[in-house]
Amino acid sequence: GGGGGGDGGSDAEYIAINNCDPDTAEDLTDQGLARIEFGYNGAFYYDPACIRVDPNTTVLFTSADNSNFSIHPLQAGEKGKMDPDSPIKFTNSIDESSVTFDMIVPGTYPYYCVAHQATMMGVVYVVE
Repeated sequence: GGGGGGDGGSDAEYIAINNCDPDTAEDLTDQGLARIEFGYNGAFYYDPACIRVDPNTTVLFTSADNSNFSIHPLQAGEKGKMDPDSPIKFTNSIDESSVTFDMIVPGTYPYYCVAHQATMMGVVYVVE
């Protein structure tokens, strides 16, 4: 017995980021535009929070209740740790209830709400 050496990155060793796992993330591949909503009746979560998309997909973050990004400031990164290299950019405008980001390069792109980090978080997995 003894098992093989592995390839350095199997899903079995995967650690959840922002309560997301690529195997259970909502499959929005082949969409072109993926929609993530927030603010249902004042609720503090994203729906769907964890998604899988193809490279070159546009991801739309949009308010379900006409709230805005000053109430729910969007930040890229693991909860509490900003990722300046993410295609998801910090958004805190009182004038915007929707924003889009072009997800070009395959990778794992977590995001969270700065004001409601306990429950408002997710990940965009760009997969080939």
